[in-house]
Amino acid sequence: MKHTMNIMLHMKELVSAADWLRKINETAAIYNWQEKQIIYLALPKLSGLAKRWYEGLKSVDFTWESVARTDL
Repeated sequence: MKHTMNIMLHMKELVSAADWLRKINETAAIYNWQEKQIIYLALPKLSGLAKRWYEGLKSVDFTWESVARTDL
């Protein structure tokens, strides 16, 4: 069973992980962000369980695609 996580952004808006990823990917396409820009700009916006997941990663050497495939 796949579990999904809701992500609470700094603005206190609760969104599903899928919606958050879609918004980030759309914004990245509009502004022509490179992968490292996406990671740098998007991940610090996490809070709650999503932030704990991110802070618990053993390494910060990953791709945005690998983040997007994670079962948040």
